[in-house]
Amino acid sequence: MSASSLLRHLHLARITPFARATAIQDTFVRQHLDYKALNTAPFFDSPPPPSPIPTILTFSPTPVYTTGRRELGKLSAATVALLREPLPEILGTGGLDNGYANGFSPDVEETLRGGQITLHGPGQLVIYPILDLKAVKSAKWPKGLTAKCYVNVLEEATINTLKSFGIRGFRTENPGVWVSKDEKIAALGLHLRRNVTSFGVGLNVRTDLRYFDKIVACGLEGKKTTSIKQELKQEYGLSMANHIRHSKRVSMSPREVSMAKTLVTRAKMTNLSRSWVEEFKTLVWGDQVNLQSAKVSGESSEEVFLRLLELDDAAQDCDHWTW
Repeated sequence: MSASSLLRHLHLARITPFARATAIQDTFVRQHLDYKALNTAPFFDSPPPPSPIPTILTFSPTPVYTTGRRELGKLSAATVALLREPLPEILGTGGLDNGYANGFSPDVEETLRGGQITLHGPGQLVIYPILDLKAVKSAKWPKGLTAKCYVNVLEEATINTLKSFGIRGFRTENPGVWVSKDEKIAALGLHLRRNVTSFGVGLNVRTDLRYFDKIVACGLEGKKTTSIKQELKQEYGLSMANHIRHSKRVSMSPREVSMAKTLVTRAKMTNLSRSWVEEFKTLVWGDQVNLQSAKVSGESSEEVFLRLLELDDAAQDCDHWTW
């Protein structure tokens, strides 16, 4: 099976430091850039090497504020110190996601993506496709993807994924995916080098939205950030324990409340990431490529790539692989 007929999905199952995840991304980007450079040089009698496999990296990072390329070197020391202050502790929130808010100091990282400052953290699904837009060949895109079309695909995949939760997402004149004219649920920030993509989408699933109170997210004054969990809470009322006492929707049945809670619980990052990738694959290639899905702990960049090397040969004749 050739690399051109494959799409790889690599999901880091554990909450991963942002710098580690971007180091993995950068390695995939370098593979594409090296291949393009090699392809422009004379080969003499040597056959060209196989092209790199398009890869979508998904993960949830430890809390980090990231800036775009327009803000490189522009944050003052006082601003950085403010951003690094831990959020006030919320008693009883020592779980996997909210536990990071209790005494955890966020990182601040500069990046080369487009857009302005935003927050990535636990409870957020970060999606980084790494592919050569000009090498994308499909019935829908026979000449490859333009940057504008690529942005539309990212937004459409996110909108379609939200539909499975009964959430209506849409585009506005501002980048990202919105659920109202003032509430954004997914941010977009991209970087292109020789048509090779990096960075991508940050979809808020059950993110602690208090982190956004410290910034003007993406530089958009007067706009708010929401999440899948927040939208389900607004639509279906409060949890079962508080529903009768607090909810104004007195006609709402216990079954509806239970369904809402189940939807939130099922928003597991692994399954959600797979759903998004399937949407992206369909929008770009349809059934013309096979999806390889791999899940790793992401404890180190070396561990990730050693595992990929181990499975590369085994994957040649497989449509799907995982660990």
